[in-house]
Amino acid sequence: MNVLNHLALIQQQHTKAQRLAEAQRLSLKAYRGVPYVEAHSSEACSGGTYQEVYRGIQHTVVH
Repeated sequence: MNVLNHLALIQQQHTKAQRLAEAQRLSLKAYRGVPYVEAHSSEACSGGTYQEVYRGIQHTVVH
């Protein structure tokens, strides 16, 4: 195999790992108590809770 092909594969793996790490970091923001912006609204979430009933069972939802 050509040396440039090896370098290209290593670069692709590195880029993929960076993108995955960034996506995981962004998805965890909501669970760390950091205010985040909803996709359909420009307002930050308040981090409150509310009650919801699903199939007859009441759940507390942390927002």
